[in-house]
Amino acid sequence: MPNYLNIAPNLETKITLDQSPNLSMVALIFTYMIFIIEAIVLSAFAIKQSSFFRNIKDYALQLFIITLYSLIPVIGFGFILCILGLAQLDSGEKKKFGLYFFALLIIQLATHFSVLDLVTTSYTI
Repeated sequence: MPNYLNIAPNLETKITLDQSPNLSMVALIFTYMIFIIEAIVLSAFAIKQSSFFRNIKDYALQLFIITLYSLIPVIGFGFILCILGLAQLDSGEKKKFGLYFFALLIIQLATHFSVLDLVTTSYTI
C-alpha cells in the first residue's frame, strides 16, 4: 500500500499520509458532534409547527456552519449554506443576518488554519 498520493501524474509533488494516535479519537468525537448538530438542524427546519424549533433553526444552522466549516474549510459549500440561511430570513432579523455574515468570515479565516496542524503537533514539554 503506497504511503503517498500523487497530486498529478506529471508533477513531482507528493503528499505523505501520516497517522497520529490522537487522530482517530478526534475524528470520532467530531463525527458524533456534527451528527448531533445535523439532527438538530434537520428537526428545526422540518418541524415548523413548534415555536421552539422555529426560534432555534437559524442558530442551529449557524452553529453547524461555524463548527464544521471552521474545522474543514470547504468554502464553496459553507458559503452556499450561509446564503441559503440569509435567503430564508424574515425581514427585520438583523441579529441573525449579522451572525450569518460572521459565519462567512469564520469560514474565510479557517482557510488559513488547519485542524490537522493541531492534531499532528506534539505538545510534550
